[in-house]
Amino acid sequence: MVVLGLSAVCAVLLVFAAFHDVFDRTIPNWVSIAIAVLFLPAAYFANLTLENFGWHLLVGFAALAVGVGLFYLRVWGGGDAKLVAAASLWMGVPAEMAFLAAFAIAGGLVALPLIVVRRLDLKFSNPRMAKVFDTKKVPYGVAITAGAFWAATQSPIFTIALNAISTSQS
Repeated sequence: MVVLGLSAVCAVLLVFAAFHDVFDRTIPNWVSIAIAVLFLPAAYFANLTLENFGWHLLVGFAALAVGVGLFYLRVWGGGDAKLVAAASLWMGVPAEMAFLAAFAIAGGLVALPLIVVRRLDLKFSNPRMAKVFDTKKVPYGVAITAGAFWAATQSPIFTIALNAISTSQS
């Protein structure tokens, strides 16, 4: 049940990051830090072996390295790089490819309306809507969250949480 609670908090933080990214085009550092820190007790209570724990860390650090490179190339924002790394900790090797594939597809789907808005040169009088449809930055936090939810069924930690839900309903 502890893993379920920690996974639920992680999911809520991912959704918060997505909404924050849509409306402010930033992902607060504390969100990515909290997701990464929550991974530690979740891994412990999920009884990950030391070897599996190491693989999860390796995947997270590799995602951070790639994310920093993409930030340096100005493809992503720094918040995107940190959120991908934090989510990758939870995915580990079994779910990482599904996470990245779903994240890439969702990223295209998120960018598509912004491309249309840019092409049509639409202007919004409401400042909040103008910010949501700002075409200079893509809110990849939405895509990262979608990718994490898609791949959750392949993540060892999220699988334990999902199994806890199904056994409690039986």
